[in-house]
Amino acid sequence: MKFEIEAGVKPPAFEFEYEISRDEICAVGRNIAIVCTAAVITRVLVALIQR
Repeated sequence: MKFEIEAGVKPPAFEFEYEISRDEICAVGRNIAIVCTAAVITRVLVALIQR
């Protein structure tokens, strides 16, 4: 996958390409899953403690 990012900052304008590999996408997905799981577990624990 290739992303072209263009930023027009006046006066200088710059453009660069960033190539994302599948491993990076998997790592990001894994991190998101870990954060979501941690948030759910925290809410459940808080709910149980507050009973």
